[in-house]
Amino acid sequence: MVCDKAIEEFVFGYKSAFENWSECSSIDRAAAKHATRWLILIPPAYTELLAQRKPEALMILGHFAVIIHKLRACWIVEDAREQLL
Repeated sequence: MVCDKAIEEFVFGYKSAFENWSECSSIDRAAAKHATRWLILIPPAYTELLAQRKPEALMILGHFAVIIHKLRACWIVEDAREQLL
């Protein structure tokens, strides 16, 4: 399933983001890279599910917003998490 692939790629970044709660550490920077990687690797069909506003796709995207909120010190786009949600 399309969402399974999106979740599979997401889990690694999620684990990386929450291993360390300090301000933008090297671990946080690595987690931010993995979050960016997730955006690149998600299947195009997942994007289609988002466009259709499928609940499972929206839930995955909501969890991604949690990651970028946690890593907010590492992101240049500052309030992107609020915009995303």
